[in-house]
Amino acid sequence: MPQYQSKDSIVLGSQLKTQRLVLPFTVTGGNGTPANVLFVPNDPYIVGFASASVNQTTAMLSPGETAPTFTTVDASGEFGALVTINEVVTLVQAAQIVSLTTNAVCYANTTATPAGGITVGTGAGPYGQHIALNCKIPTDLTSSATFTGALIVEYSVAE
Repeated sequence: MPQYQSKDSIVLGSQLKTQRLVLPFTVTGGNGTPANVLFVPNDPYIVGFASASVNQTTAMLSPGETAPTFTTVDASGEFGALVTINEVVTLVQAAQIVSLTTNAVCYANTTATPAGGITVGTGAGPYGQHIALNCKIPTDLTSSATFTGALIVEYSVAE
């Protein structure tokens, strides 16, 4: 398989510092009861989700870290995601959600919250830094529908 490696040290440095994380998950709507919304990440130690009434993110926070404010509207499929990164993150470059059923990007405009998407606790604690994201899927979380997808996050780390 051919590989590309830039001869330009600035471009090469950027390539080496860019990471891509793919996090599969399933979410099942609450069938009219917000507290019954069920988020099942493949790796709950790396990513947690928060809907209007379900919050998996609080336990992921480091001591001294402020919980991000997510936009959560169950009927619109809007929720938050908190991703743990055990490196020093300098920039969230892109984030999107892909449906693993249709293999299509269903939400390409996943936005970082707070600005930049990076939350840091006092000394980052044992859990590292976090990337906080507002997400949206084409599934009404108040229904009984199930969505299977992957959250894809691209970010840069410090050298």
